[in-house]
Amino acid sequence: MSRSTTALVVTFNSSKVAGELAATLDSLADRCGAVVVDSDSRDGTVDLLGRLMPGIRVISTGVNRGFGSACNLGLSRVETPYTLLLNHDARIDAASLELLERWLDANPGTAAVQPLIRAWGWPEVTASRGMGITGMYEGYDLGFMRFEPGPGGGPVRGAGATAAVSLWRTDVLSSLSGFDPGFFMYFEDVDLCIRARLRGWSLDVLPEAEAQHMVGVASSRSSAGVWEIRSACRLAMKYGRDPGRARMALLGREIRSLAAMRTGLPAFLRRVAAIAAENAGRTGEVFEPSSKPPSELPAERSPRPFRLDPGGIIVSGPGWVSGRAMRGYGAFIAGSGCRLTVDMESRGGPVTGRLYCGSEPGAAFRTDSRGSRFSFILGPGRHCLAADDRNSVILISGMRVDEQTG
Repeated sequence: MSRSTTALVVTFNSSKVAGELAATLDSLADRCGAVVVDSDSRDGTVDLLGRLMPGIRVISTGVNRGFGSACNLGLSRVETPYTLLLNHDARIDAASLELLERWLDANPGTAAVQPLIRAWGWPEVTASRGMGITGMYEGYDLGFMRFEPGPGGGPVRGAGATAAVSLWRTDVLSSLSGFDPGFFMYFEDVDLCIRARLRGWSLDVLPEAEAQHMVGVASSRSSAGVWEIRSACRLAMKYGRDPGRARMALLGREIRSLAAMRTGLPAFLRRVAAIAAENAGRTGEVFEPSSKPPSELPAERSPRPFRLDPGGIIVSGPGWVSGRAMRGYGAFIAGSGCRLTVDMESRGGPVTGRLYCGSEPGAAFRTDSRGSRFSFILGPGRHCLAADDRNSVILISGMRVDEQTG
């Protein structure tokens, strides 16, 4: 069969995910070619990909100029009607790719379509169901790190399609001259989507198709925060009605964050320097983003997995804010069957919730500021304590395994 799509992947020190990337591209090979661009990796990524995918040609940038610049180099080698933007730490199967292709076939006014993206290894947790753009020009994923075990719903016309996994018309990407290379990291896909929308194109989300993304693999949160705010400043200066005022608004927010001690002085200085360094010029086109309700703004990122019980049978997954607090939900993996006893209290009024076993609802619970103790019988595998009010903060003051049952 003739291929309609080429997967465009950018790698950078990607040796830890090279095996998963190779497996993904191999599973798509019957209907999708691949162009891999490496941004001057220093961890053996290129050699490893060569061994895992004999015959694959990896294009080297020679120097790391950022994600958008590397994508543009790869885009110049794409000859198919559609281009699949695919992060090195994301995957999609052939059936979902086919659904995306059919969507573009049937909707000639759509420039790009993205699937419902789930957190890698946690199919009940959403990583992205579309793009949002705040009033400060910061892009974010709708539904980011929320426990949403149900089906994704119907097609949605959105503000944008994330570059983590999305299918684009190649001629649209070419007409837009690809990504703005002035974005080194973060929000380059926001800029691309804004330019597409200003030219009348639609950008859709098709939840019937699903993908997965390893959230937080690419960079540390400290470095990410600096690049995010500089990229937001670049967007505001390119498309805002008053670029100088937009820059001052970002600076004002950072000052308020420092005053409230939400940001330490070293981080504040790095972020302010990033804002001051951005010198993007106006495009002559104005784009005013509309802020989403607070419930749609991104949740705090989960810390790295940690053991929740002294015996190490229960290990954390997404949803844990810090220590043993959870916001809306706390997912975890049980290494074996066990009885789990949990002491929990709500930060606020009474909260009801339920234990989920994978995506299946199990025992209910209710707690308040006075605290409550619950005992659950678990089998091995994924589980989640989920509050009905997903904005609630629940504190876990005690969690232990009383006995193993399997």
